[in-house]
Amino acid sequence: MMANNLQRYEDGTPSVMRKATVYTSLHFYRKSDVLVQLTKTFCERFLPKYGDRTVD
Repeated sequence: MMANNLQRYEDGTPSVMRKATVYTSLHFYRKSDVLVQLTKTFCERFLPKYGDRTVD
């Protein structure tokens, strides 16, 4: 019987889904996070804080 091979939750309920993935460990997320940080730093350094809609 395959039900014996299933992983189980803490309450004993069998899990038919794959193991949950932590999104912060994904390659794409880490690369996009670097781009967000670079963009934020660029805006803070080179664009005026007020009067420029590009900063929004």
